[in-house]
Amino acid sequence: MTDCNLIRDELVKITGMREEEVQRYDSQIENTAKYICSLLKSSELENDSRTVHLCASKVYYKIALLQYSSDNVASFKAGDISYTRDSSFLENVKALMTLALEECRDFVSLDNFVFEAV
Repeated sequence: MTDCNLIRDELVKITGMREEEVQRYDSQIENTAKYICSLLKSSELENDSRTVHLCASKVYYKIALLQYSSDNVASFKAGDISYTRDSSFLENVKALMTLALEECRDFVSLDNFVFEAV
């Protein structure tokens, strides 16, 4: 399995979170590492920098989904102050994860059926 410490370090780099904040997501890190390792064509690639980056990107996407879904406000206005939830952050994190997956396409088996949004 991919070294979870390497994933934590990469997650700190790509998110800007402190190490203490990242530790709150240890279960997500471990689950993601197990999942990505199950897709690898060779166990020799478990700690490859591209694999670590893919795991961290996927965890970052999970974190973004959790944060985005916890804020259900679509629009709010009180006098001159208005608030609208911006979905571009979530789209950007998903794009990061997609790019990381493309970098690993040569050694990741993606023959599984996946539900995706239309």
